[in-house]
Order: sequence, then C-alpha cells, then structure tokens
Amino acid sequence: MARELEVQPGVEPLGLDLVSEGVSALVRYHDAEHGGFGGAPKFPQPVYLELLVDGGWERPEVREVVTKTLDEMANGGIYDHVGGGFHRYAVDEHWTVPHFEKMLYDNGQLASVYADVHTRTGDVYYAEVVRGILDYVIREMTDPDGAFRSAQDAEVDAREGGSYIWRPAEFTAVLEQAGLAEDVEFAMNVHGLAAGTNFRDPHHRDDPPANVIRLSDRPGQLAAGMEMDRAVFVERMARVNAALLAARDTRPQPLTDDKVIASWNGLMIAGMADGGRALKEPRYIEAAERAADAVLARLGREDGGLHRTARGEKAQIDAFLEDYAMMAEGLLAIYEATGDSARLEQAEALVAAARDRFWNDERGGWFDTRADQADLFIRSVNLGDGAVPSGSSTMLLVLLDLHERTGKTAFLDDARAALRSMSVSLAANPVGMARGVRAIIKSAKIAPEILPDVKTSPPPATPVRAALLKTDDPNRWVVRLSIEGGMHVNAHDPGDDQLIGLSLEAVSGGSIQVAWPVGTPYREEIMIHRGLVDLPVVIERSAPDSTVVLRVGWQACTDTECLRPEQVELSILPQ
Repeated sequence: MARELEVQPGVEPLGLDLVSEGVSALVRYHDAEHGGFGGAPKFPQPVYLELLVDGGWERPEVREVVTKTLDEMANGGIYDHVGGGFHRYAVDEHWTVPHFEKMLYDNGQLASVYADVHTRTGDVYYAEVVRGILDYVIREMTDPDGAFRSAQDAEVDAREGGSYIWRPAEFTAVLEQAGLAEDVEFAMNVHGLAAGTNFRDPHHRDDPPANVIRLSDRPGQLAAGMEMDRAVFVERMARVNAALLAARDTRPQPLTDDKVIASWNGLMIAGMADGGRALKEPRYIEAAERAADAVLARLGREDGGLHRTARGEKAQIDAFLEDYAMMAEGLLAIYEATGDSARLEQAEALVAAARDRFWNDERGGWFDTRADQADLFIRSVNLGDGAVPSGSSTMLLVLLDLHERTGKTAFLDDARAALRSMSVSLAANPVGMARGVRAIIKSAKIAPEILPDVKTSPPPATPVRAALLKTDDPNRWVVRLSIEGGMHVNAHDPGDDQLIGLSLEAVSGGSIQVAWPVGTPYREEIMIHRGLVDLPVVIERSAPDSTVVLRVGWQACTDTECLRPEQVELSILPQ
C-alpha cells in the first residue's frame, strides 16, 4: 500500500475544457423528468449543483438542470414541509419517500446552494426553502452555546419516519382542533393526502399506509391553479404547517446526535452566513457567528489546532484536514456577509495550522490525517467530493479565496502545487472531484498562471488526436483527427455493420450537421481513414450564449488488431 501511494502520477494540463467536460457529463446524467442525477435512491448531491452553477450558469440547458433539481427536491417529501430542512435522500426517483434521517452537512450545503440560486434568479420559492432550512437548524440542531449538532435519527420507536408521517384522520383532527376546519380540504389537496397514501414502512407491513407530505408543484403554480394570490396561498400554508408542527412536536421525537463535528459545523456556518446574506436577514448571520465562536472555543487546542468532535465540554480526536478546511470556509462566508476582518484572520490561522499538520512537502497538496496518527499505518489522500466534500478540494478553494481577499502570494504558491498534485485525478474524473473543478474555474479567473499548462505536460497515450479548427463563418467548424502512422480508423459508414464507425454528435448546447468524408477502400470494400481527416460541421446553438459540446468517437486499428473505442468532448464557446 505504501509503494502504491508513493507512486508519482505525473502532471496533466488543467483548463476550462475540463470544466466543460464535467458540466456536460452532469447535464447528460440529469434526470430530466424528476430532477437530480441518476435513479433511485436519489441523493441531493449539492457538490454537483455547485459545479453546474459555477461552471455553466450562462448555458440555458445548465440552468434548467439546476432549477429543475432544486424545484423537485423542494416539492418532494425529501424536504420537510412542516418543520423545514432536508432528509438525507429519497428511496424513489421522484423524491417522495425519504430516508428520514437529517444530516447537518446536507442542510448546510443545500442552504448555500439555494441561497446562491435565489440571489441569481430572485426566485422567492428558493428564499422560502433557505429560510425553512435555517429556522429548522436553529430550532432543533443548535446547542445552547450556538454550535450545531450533527444529525437526527430516521426512526422513532423502531418505525421509519415515525414522527413525520400522517394519516388522513389524524391530519384532519389536528387542523380541526387548531380551529382550521375551513383549511382541511385545502391542506389535504396541497399536501397530497387527497391523492391517496404514498408510504408504507417496509419493515412493518401490517401498519396501515400513510402519507409523507409533499407538494405536486411549486407554490406559485399551485396557487395559480386554485385561482389564489400566491401571498394568500403561502400565508394559508404557513398557518396549516404551524398547527401540524405543534401537533408533531407532541409525538415521540427522533433521537438527535448532539456531537459537534468541526467540518460539518463549517458547512452549516457557511450555509447560515450565505443564507443571511442572500435574504438580508441578520439573525442567520448572527447564528453563524455564534456557532463559529462556539466551535473555536470548544474544539480549539492550545497549540492553535482543532479537535474534531465535542459533546458537552469534552473535546476529543485530533481534527482531520476537512475540519480545518470547512471551518475556514465557514469563516470566509461570515467575512463575506459582515466584512469583519477578524474572521479573515481566523481563517488564515486555520489554514496555517493545517499546513503544518497535513502538507505534503514532496508532492504538494495535503494528506487527510496527521503524520503522528497512531491508528493509521498509511497517510492517504481522499480527493473525491461526495456527500461531504473532500478536505483537499475545499482547502484549495479556501486558498484561492484568501489570495483574492488578501493578495498574499503564498496562498497562490500552495494552490499551484496542490493543483499539480491533483491534476491527474482531476483530469480523469472531473465529476467525482466537483469542487476541484470549481477551483479550476476560480484559478482561471484570478490567476490562470497557476494552472498546469498543456505545453509542459506529456501528451495522452493515444494514436488519435481530435482538435477543433475555426473557419471564417462562426457557425462552421472543422473537427480534425490526426491518426498516427500505421493506424487507421473506420469511416462513419465503414460498409460493415459489425465495425464501429466514426461518430460525431452534439451532446449539449445545440445541434450540428456533419459532412461525412467517404474514406478510402480497405480490405473487402471496408472504408477507413488514415493520416489527417477533417469533419466539416455546421452548428446551430440552442441560444446565442450556448456552449456547444461535441462528442467525437472512433476505434483505432492496425492491420492486425483494434484498440478499444475512444470518445472525447470538444467545446465551442460563445462568440
């Protein structure tokens, strides 16, 4: 294991073409009917949404992916319409039945994403969702000193979602007892109970079916369908939900994991600060500040470092890289919301402490754990951004933010070294390292010189290269394939259905017409290409500012064998 981890992987060029590749892959992966990515079970994936917003917001098809996903999640049962906050994931593809656990890290990231898109669009629904998340966390997930708790359980009395589900008779009785009898039919329709049940505990099949509350559409659309003013609709819903929440609070409650985890708090601190800034509501920014002060006080070490967890006054476990990175990220979000330079200084101090503990002097970048951690025999590096982002990619973004705000070149020097050490992994898997790709975007804007350059990087080991060539007409392009000597590729129509022919398609941003070259005859009238082959293309953008992404595919062969088929994507940026 040590030998494997010590292998020097080399350096790959990093540029905006990789951003386009990652964004386009997510657009293809998107569930156009229900939003989100892939099928059931379906997770929120905030790191994907962040990348789409940063890397492709100007593209209409990308905006559609983001807003469709945000709408469907907010409408679905994965969002707690009565109490606020998101459950961990949905067991179905249409977001209706959640796994009822609530995690701090999900809600922190989602608060930031919804706040960002609200700022970009002015969409009042997204503001309402942000407010619901943050109010829930303040009400149920906050310690007396302001630090945030980790999670709430999915089960109550061994019943999945026991405190969240409703049956029609109980639902009706609660509203009638609250003096809202005139709202029963309205609420049954809006919350989906009138359409029938949608939930049965898979572990207790004898229990009667019930309902997870969800909306069938955005509130504005529902109000319009009822010929009701949106403000009146929302006010009526708030009245109903307050009565339901009061009744729900009298039920047995899910257990709350009251551990304070540094990294998860950092994500929620950022969510509070971003939400407060977007909504112009100081109480959320104040909650972020209280949490930051509590974490630094309870988890801070005398040597300037951090512990990872605390319960009550007992702090334990040396913090990992992600704890420093995400707390620094939270402090920078407070700085953005307040302009308080003390928060900038606190973030710098955490970055310095992390560098002392985790920096890889040989390759650049960071280890996840300290060198003296006795329970690990290998210092590994996790670069993947999943439900919780990686410490390395988050720290990279923090360095770029700190340079932008302070002008200190030391942050850029470390960012340059980290990008080089991460470049091979980034180039191989941009979707899996979504925050790392966001760092490429930011680097290209503020300091493009730190990105590994294609001119100093070894070429990929493939006998065929694909490139885009401009013409005098902005709608006419040429895709040129350069094929090494001794190799050939099959023509688009090779004359044999068993062969893999040359392909070229638009995967996003518009449509294309290709003038396919015929090729030259090969054995038994098979048509092939050798040397250079040009594919003239006429593009039609779906919108004037669309980036058209082309995918070209081929199979390279010699006279005796064929290599595996390959595909590459090429991006034509707006003029």
